[in-house]
Parts: sequence; structure tokens; C-alpha cells
Amino acid sequence: MLDQSSYRDCPACEATQATAVPAYSPAPWHVACCDSCGFTFLRNPPDYEALEEEFAFEKTFVAKRESSGKGSSPFSPMARKMKQIRHVPGQNRRFPALV
Repeated sequence: MLDQSSYRDCPACEATQATAVPAYSPAPWHVACCDSCGFTFLRNPPDYEALEEEFAFEKTFVAKRESSGKGSSPFSPMARKMKQIRHVPGQNRRFPALV
């Protein structure tokens, strides 16, 4: 599970004081910059079991794709369309012909 009750110390210098970076902290994550060495890190990382169960790529990728319906980025639909336009039947897609 994601531990919301305690924050970890800086993994680089082990200092306890860090400044939150809200611009890079989408819920439930808390990104911070160490006041001592300037290292930026995740203050509330998930434990190993949560990484295996809740944050596995197979689960998060499908959930993100289903929620957005468009792909992993705003450019995904355009990239798919360009691939369809460029495809020539019979062409080896792994090694496209040089033009």
C-alpha cells in the first residue's frame, strides 16, 4: 500500500528537511527537493508489495488507456494515423525501404 503517514529522508544525504515540489506531485505522490543537497526524490514511495500488485505495468497501462481512450500521450492518435498512412502492403515494416 501507499504509505501516506510518513515521509522518507533524502536517499542521497539522509537529511530530514525537504521542500515540497507541488508542480511535479500529482495525487497521491509527494515529490520533494532536499534542502541540504538539492536532490529531488519521491517522499512517499510505495512499498515493494504495492509495486508488484497495485502498480504493475500490465495493470496501470490498461487502466490509463481505458480511462483516457486516446493512448499514453496527446499525440498517440496522430502517431497511429501517421503509421496507417505510411504503411505500404507487402513492405517489411521492420526495415522500411529507403527513399
